[in-house]
Amino acid sequence: MSSIEEPAILLVGGTGTTGLPLSKLLLSKTDYTLLITSRRGSQGIPADLFETCSNAGARIKGVNFDWDDRSTFENLFSDETRAVGTDEITLGSLKVEAMYLVPPYTGYTDNSARVLVDLAVEHEVSRIVLLSDTLHEKGELSIGAKLQEYLHELKKAGKIETYAVLRPSWFYRNFIQLDRGDILQNNQISSMKEDGRIGWVSVATIAETALHALVDDHAEVAEQYIITGPNLHSCDDAAAILTQVLGREIRHHRLTLADFLSRWSEAGFPKEYVDFLATCDQRAASGKDEAMFNLESDPRSSLKRVKGSETLEDYLRDNESMFTRSRIDDDAL
Repeated sequence: MSSIEEPAILLVGGTGTTGLPLSKLLLSKTDYTLLITSRRGSQGIPADLFETCSNAGARIKGVNFDWDDRSTFENLFSDETRAVGTDEITLGSLKVEAMYLVPPYTGYTDNSARVLVDLAVEHEVSRIVLLSDTLHEKGELSIGAKLQEYLHELKKAGKIETYAVLRPSWFYRNFIQLDRGDILQNNQISSMKEDGRIGWVSVATIAETALHALVDDHAEVAEQYIITGPNLHSCDDAAAILTQVLGREIRHHRLTLADFLSRWSEAGFPKEYVDFLATCDQRAASGKDEAMFNLESDPRSSLKRVKGSETLEDYLRDNESMFTRSRIDDDAL
């Protein structure tokens, strides 16, 4: 058995939409060992992550973790349990210095993420970087905003040295993950955002911001980062860009509240999450996203403003094949 003494970063959600590109950046640009959570432990780590750099295999540790099973929470900090599935490597001297936290979509009434934060504090994790959103301010009724408030309280009480809350706008990837079926089958994107303008952003920009928040000197880290793409677009604008990219007309289908709730409920999402999504669309319609886009960095309130360089048109052109009609037949195979 060998001994590891490297500092480590814990990634809760390290194989997800933002966590996977962040993991690749950490592997390629730092020397940290990465503890990456998965319901299947080391078996849940994507194979291509091990190809990021020459020593990735030695630096990636898959850790069994499930938001629905609190008995797995201690796995992230227990040396004995953490050693399971890591080729008999002793992890006793491995120090978790920072944690990237993507909270579960379980609603603001679930305190699972707060329990995990408490465990991190108990084990002297000095820095926590939380993924939240632009639409909800500290303390409001979303899990990210509630956690932001809690992290602020912990720092004020001297229980944590540094925290950062990443507040990205809507993801470019939403057009693939949420709207793709509607685009393929109905030539439309559907929302309640009305004429609200949004600073859609790439996950690469979010991952790069997370990297800096996790590894920069503590004094250089802001308490919140407003992260957007370079431009504001309404859903009508996005439909027009899709029309130009795909060579067929795509329209913005404006949903009523009843239509919206029915649509996402029928898709199998729990009511509390559907209500949360509806609130997000309504806030976007009211101009919340545009107001956040127009903010500037403010050291007095520990706020940093980040604008990515990739445009929405760039993203849609790079992923044009995802929205072509041939994909319907391909996906049916």
